[in-house]
Amino acid sequence: MRCGIVIPYRDRLNNLKISLPIIKSRLDKLDIEYEIAIVNQDDNKPFNRGLMNNIGVDILFNKVDYLIIHDVDYFCLDENCYKYSITGNLITNNSYFKATKKQMKENNYRGFGGGCWIFLKDDYVKINGYGNNFWGWGCEDDSLMVRCMKKKINIKRKDFSWRELNHKTTRNKHEYYNHNMKLLELDKNTKNFNNDGFNKVDYNVISVESLLNKDFYNIKKYKKLLLKLNLKYIEDIVNLSEIIFDTNTSINIYNVINNHNPPNLNI
Repeated sequence: MRCGIVIPYRDRLNNLKISLPIIKSRLDKLDIEYEIAIVNQDDNKPFNRGLMNNIGVDILFNKVDYLIIHDVDYFCLDENCYKYSITGNLITNNSYFKATKKQMKENNYRGFGGGCWIFLKDDYVKINGYGNNFWGWGCEDDSLMVRCMKKKINIKRKDFSWRELNHKTTRNKHEYYNHNMKLLELDKNTKNFNNDGFNKVDYNVISVESLLNKDFYNIKKYKKLLLKLNLKYIEDIVNLSEIIFDTNTSINIYNVINNHNPPNLNI
């Protein structure tokens, strides 16, 4: 089965330099065919992670058999994390809270849906992907979880070891937070998401940049970077990642302009 990886992106180059080689090395270790689409929101509108994911899925949809939605600020320490499992249609990790299944139950983290998902294409269509109208940071991953539960998608969590890279979060501080929370409540109480999501995605690709191994990966520099960040336990990944120089992979950065507009909050 051919795998398509979607990474929503804007202004996270330091995160991408760390996570992309690790993601690639894990996929190469599995010896599967794959294509990576880094979807860069190249406009002046607030960042829309859900919309970037829908765009990435639309770009890859006819080229792959299953999909991985992967945040740029996460990487996994387990070798088999990206392998599709026939025992579950969808897999998500618990890395955001660094929680086990037991801890999730005890701390009411069952609704978390961020980090990394694996979908069959039919299931992504069934839930209509992400909502397109969550602007700024937050709520789009909660909405995705609601959509899966409403459509009775089988969710199987894996207790892999994940690492979250440093980044700023402004979930409850940006101007669209209340708007996003209202949309989330609509998804919880109605079938609103049938009319807002993957089936309504509207965008233009303004340019495509192809990445080669030499463009983003240098073992010596990479090891120094990891040591600087005190990621010493990642040395096994550095060692196995040397095989990427012998692997031909399609990794493209899609610079896109989305044709959706954030709401006027003054009305």
